[in-house]
Amino acid sequence: GNISVKQVTNALVYNNIPESNRFNAQLVGLDWVGTTELVTNGNFATDINDWTASVATPLAWDSGSIEIETSSSGRGAWQAFTTVVGATYLATGYSIIASTAHLLRVGSGSTADSGIADSAETSVPAKHSVIFAAISATSYVYMRNTDIGTVNWDNISVKRILEAP
Repeated sequence: GNISVKQVTNALVYNNIPESNRFNAQLVGLDWVGTTELVTNGNFATDINDWTASVATPLAWDSGSIEIETSSSGRGAWQAFTTVVGATYLATGYSIIASTAHLLRVGSGSTADSGIADSAETSVPAKHSVIFAAISATSYVYMRNTDIGTVNWDNISVKRILEAP
């Protein structure tokens, strides 16, 4: 017979996420990810406010993306956000123009470069994803050029992965 939308919705596995919180989550791969965005201005709609350059790295707004031009390796732009120690998070971002090797790093501690985890390094435009467990109350998302060159980034996001209560 016919299957209703309600029956399909009820067939989803919520991994013990309370029904009251189900509308605050989205399925990403096999993980339920919260809808609360922890990054400010990750879409660079009108500017690059809220992002900090690492070590004299020129940053520029470029039609809805951030352009990071590095004259030395291991430079980029970062933003701090609040985390809960031990909680798991998903950081994502898109390099949309790339002339050099780059990655998305999640950091902790006193600097953005104190890495917890990195996405795969690439020299071509790509989606970057990092799942990490916070080890301090402040974490960092860091768009990092690993060599000399220019990379444009867009849609930088960090959201908490929801866990069973």
